[in-house]
Amino acid sequence: MKAKKWLSALLVAAMCVTLLAGCGGGDDSKKEEGGDSGDGGSSASGGAQELVAADTADVTTMDPIQTSMLTDQRAAAPVYEGLMRRSMDENGELILVPGAAESYEVSDDELVYTFHLQPEGKFSNGDPVTAEDVVYSYKRMFDPNLASPQSWQLQDMVLNARDCFEGNKDLSELGVKAIDDKTVEITLSTANPNFLTVSTFPFARIVSKKFVEECGDKFGSSADMVMGSGPYKVVSWEPGFGSVYEPNEHYWDAENVHITKLTRKVVTEVSSLAQSFMNKEIDIANMNDTDWNDMVDQTGYYDVRENPEMSAYFFIFNCENPMFANWKVRLAISLGFDRDRLIEEAYGNKFIPAYSFEPQIATVGDSLWVDVAGDSKDYMKTLAEKYPDPKALLLEGMKEAGLGDDPSALEIKYTTLGTTEAVKKAAEWTKQELEANLGIKINIELTEANVAYDQIDASQYEMAFGGWGVDSGTEPWRLLRLFGKEEYYGQAKVHWTGEKADRYTELVTEMQQTFDPDRLLELYKEAEPLVLEEAPVTPVYCSKQRTLVAKNVSGYLAHPFLMPDYIGVEKTAE
Repeated sequence: MKAKKWLSALLVAAMCVTLLAGCGGGDDSKKEEGGDSGDGGSSASGGAQELVAADTADVTTMDPIQTSMLTDQRAAAPVYEGLMRRSMDENGELILVPGAAESYEVSDDELVYTFHLQPEGKFSNGDPVTAEDVVYSYKRMFDPNLASPQSWQLQDMVLNARDCFEGNKDLSELGVKAIDDKTVEITLSTANPNFLTVSTFPFARIVSKKFVEECGDKFGSSADMVMGSGPYKVVSWEPGFGSVYEPNEHYWDAENVHITKLTRKVVTEVSSLAQSFMNKEIDIANMNDTDWNDMVDQTGYYDVRENPEMSAYFFIFNCENPMFANWKVRLAISLGFDRDRLIEEAYGNKFIPAYSFEPQIATVGDSLWVDVAGDSKDYMKTLAEKYPDPKALLLEGMKEAGLGDDPSALEIKYTTLGTTEAVKKAAEWTKQELEANLGIKINIELTEANVAYDQIDASQYEMAFGGWGVDSGTEPWRLLRLFGKEEYYGQAKVHWTGEKADRYTELVTEMQQTFDPDRLLELYKEAEPLVLEEAPVTPVYCSKQRTLVAKNVSGYLAHPFLMPDYIGVEKTAE
């Protein structure tokens, strides 16, 4: 066996606290309560420390395997713990540290991982975390009756996981087994160095078999139906308000849990969020709004952390719809608007215009994607040169698809991903631009994000807005894979078919099994142009994370790949 042992859990946790404190704030998009009260600002060494973390939407579930939206994942992060955790070192680099497992070993062929659970690991009711709980948690991920929306990320790693999820094999054949009460063995289908990182994701966290079975279908639906082995427990959860957490006194690393009351507040309007910041009612949150950033920053109360994200936001087309069955129609719309102007005029330069699916931080081996990709890094610009007249391209596609020769007869329903003023402004800008440039008609349907996702899942849309944020690594395949036939935005949602769709799926499948940078670059350079010209989806922008952290809060990491669990976070008096 290749032994991979960690420092003692206590030593590592203490080291992490020191590192976090030096970073001085920020994480993903949480805010914490804390306010101005004397109790809320107490010293870390003694009394109460209360933080408020804000998010922009209600939580829909706290069942780890069902958390697909970031809001849900952030809400569940302090409650549940995976076998491992991600943190940051003194250089700001992501590292893996002990979670529910104290240590692990890897076989020589890198197919078998043996995890040794924390001897003192317990759920918040005091029950010990056992190997059987881990096995049960992994079986839930791949149970076809539960249909976890995120488990696809492990389906091609864990042995027999995909077959179990698709109902072709019994869950008893899943490559996860208990060796004894505190030892779990996970077997992979092929060696994959990304497994350990993915095992930290929210959907892969450990639940109590006994508790979940007692709750039944209601597990994760209300505060009394939520229990994990993480550093905090949920004590209340009210729709429209948010949730309140207190420390899990049974947590194995409880001495590094300092916040005595954590409130995750729901603030749906950016104006309300900004006002809460200016009133010092919120300690930590993400906010990036050109109308409010300066006013909030001028309070001098917050440190601002900006990080580019490994993300892509895009228009998707339902290729099953006769309007979008022809690639020329889809590509014409893809080329029918100016991304730079959209970001400047509609979004106030909050985002980065995207001419491919790969953000500036994407990497191939030790190189940045933008330095080695050639024309592929801005392939939408290459397509604009190849097809300089999008309207003429549209007419060609309409003729081939039997849609006539009148663009105004092409009346398209555009489903937004949210209903905020910013979303509305961008949708109206897009409508005006496409109608002016192509002569088509766009009917905007402002749709709440959770409803939009449901409609996309059911293929009940024509043109919609979609997006994906990667919380693991910076390899291009993490975004490109999304559009393969069996992937999240694949055939079941977008219905892109044909020889090129088949070839694209072959490419993204090989990417995930290839670790040689030179071969990966070849695959990327073939896949990126293919999907962009076929245009079942088209990139619009990449995002930036802008986190505000009260200056009297320490230990809160600002990194797009981290879901905050608040271990090591402290708050002192102003």
